[in-house]
Order: sequence, then structure tokens, then C-alpha cells
Amino acid sequence: MKKQLIIILLLTFFVSYNYAQRKIYKPNYKKIEKEINKKKSDNYYPKLFARYQNNDTTLTEEQYTLLFYGAPSQPGYIPYGGSTYSDSTGKLYDKKLLTLADYDSAVYYENIGLKINPFSLRDLNILSYSYIKTGNDSLANLINFKKEKIIKTILSSGDGRTEERGFFVIMVSQEYDMLQILGFDFSGEQTLTQTGCDYLGVKENKYNIKGLFFDVNKILEMEKKLLSN
Repeated sequence: MKKQLIIILLLTFFVSYNYAQRKIYKPNYKKIEKEINKKKSDNYYPKLFARYQNNDTTLTEEQYTLLFYGAPSQPGYIPYGGSTYSDSTGKLYDKKLLTLADYDSAVYYENIGLKINPFSLRDLNILSYSYIKTGNDSLANLINFKKEKIIKTILSSGDGRTEERGFFVIMVSQEYDMLQILGFDFSGEQTLTQTGCDYLGVKENKYNIKGLFFDVNKILEMEKKLLSN
């Protein structure tokens, strides 16, 4: 079942992507923090986050950028992700055959896990799939909508081809998820550059790309803060 889920993840995550030169919108964390801290603004982070949690489909692309890249400045932010609830879901999907009760349990665990890591692509993906298996297509579509918006937000931040054009991510797991989203297989090669980018090598592909860069400066910054507390 685990192998089957991996295939499902690849099919669900995959988006067509043009590697031609295009406009890049790198997140300006200082401007983002200033905007989301305006209490009277519609972009005040608690207001935006409440709408996100309520599956509000009227959130704009700009607001998703504020939500996603504003998350590291919020209390409880976890740069490395993962939780015991996600682990519980993983054990369920290790089974060869899942029952309806198993999928119900997966929905339960993933909803709790996403309260801890609300922008985890893999958890959103598994939750959406679990909703489908329990017959709740409407909720599955809403969760999938959120996942696609987060993917587009990351894709707009770079193209991964160079350190200067690396994808900006806020969780380590998002690096590997984005490889799958773009249809690449991780080769096992990983290097942290002096500019704060993670370089992940990929296996042979039709684009002749050897690897992709991910800007992880915000993750490194938050890690230092956590270690100093």
C-alpha cells in the first residue's frame, strides 16, 4: 500500500512546469512581516490564517504569499515539520489493504497534524486523498485547492536552476515534495551552499537538469533561534 501511495502522491502532486525564463517574485520577509502585523488590515495574520483554516477559496495569490512566508514569524512555527500524528498516518498507509475505518483514522490524524504544520504539502495531499476514500469529495477538493495554491506560491519564488533563483521554502520536507511535484527523483546528493541554499541532485530526466536549489535561509535562521532559547 505504501508503494501505491507514493504513486498517488506523484500523480496528485505533479504539475506542468515551464523551465523557460520567467518573472520571479522573491519573498521580502521584512515587508511581509510589516504587512501581516497591521491589526486593522484584512491581511493581519490571525485573520488570514483563520480564513485559511476555514478553507476560504477567496484568498488571493498575494494573501497566500503573506500566509506562507509569514508563517515563520508566528508562534509555534516548526521548520523541520513532522509529528506523531503524521507518523500514525504513515503506519496506516504501510498496510497492504486499508479499510474505511483506516481512512477515517487518517483523516483524524492528518487534521490534527495540520494544526501543527498547516503548510505541509504531503499532509495536505494525504488528507485530500483520505477524504476521497471516505466519500467526502467536497472537502477533498477544498484541501487540494489549498495545496495547489501553496505549490504556486513556491513556484513563483524561483525556478531552482541557480542559487540566485532557488525556490523559497519554509519547511525541509517541502524541498523533497517539490522535487516530486516537478516530476524529479532525488539522487541522494545534497549540499548546503554558502548562500543558504540546499542543492538537491536529481536523477536523469528529460530536462537534463542535474539538480535544483532551494533557499532555506529562513529555516536556518529559525533553527538558530530555537537552539538559542
